[in-house]
Amino acid sequence: MRLEETAESTKIGKVFARLIKVRNFRIVLAVGLLTFTITHGFMQWLPKILENRGFSPTMAGLAAATPLLAAIPAVLLWPRLVPIHLRGRFIALFASLVAVTLLASVKASGPLLLLVLLLFGAAGFSLLPLIMLTLIEAPEVGSRYMGAAGGIFYCISEVGGFTGPLIIGVLVDMTGNFLGGISFLVIVSLVIFALAFLLKPLSSSLEISAFTSNE
Repeated sequence: MRLEETAESTKIGKVFARLIKVRNFRIVLAVGLLTFTITHGFMQWLPKILENRGFSPTMAGLAAATPLLAAIPAVLLWPRLVPIHLRGRFIALFASLVAVTLLASVKASGPLLLLVLLLFGAAGFSLLPLIMLTLIEAPEVGSRYMGAAGGIFYCISEVGGFTGPLIIGVLVDMTGNFLGGISFLVIVSLVIFALAFLLKPLSSSLEISAFTSNE
């Protein structure tokens, strides 16, 4: 059993060593990490943010679920609608929308706040499927390394899922309000915006099949 575990770990290590040399793979890992930082950080603290703005705990809980109402149809639609060669541009667009909605969530109220939260859900949660498609359709990944690449992606991205809420909590303790935490998430969104323009676009699915067939 130990020999099998060692062989498996060596295989994953070799796959990681191969894929980490690919620029798109490195960018996707970074964007995944930052995306989880934003979505987990904001969503985990959103009920408290709303309570801090005068919402009752019940209303804060209901309003905090608003982003998910927009996230569900957005996640189902955008991966089908966005052309393969424009994924990087749409990732940048959604990252900029996330930054705007995060800033607006500090000041907006009433129906405008609900609209802001819906836009955050639609933009923020659409990032993940677009990033995953960019990952698994990379010619260097293909069907051969799809499972390993997905595992590596989630392993690294979930670090952001943990550190996002943690950093916001630390900033709240330091400043006594959520402005510092929101500002941090806005900066993270702008970093995603910049990284998205570094992604090398694929021209079509033919490029993917051509690479994998020659591998």
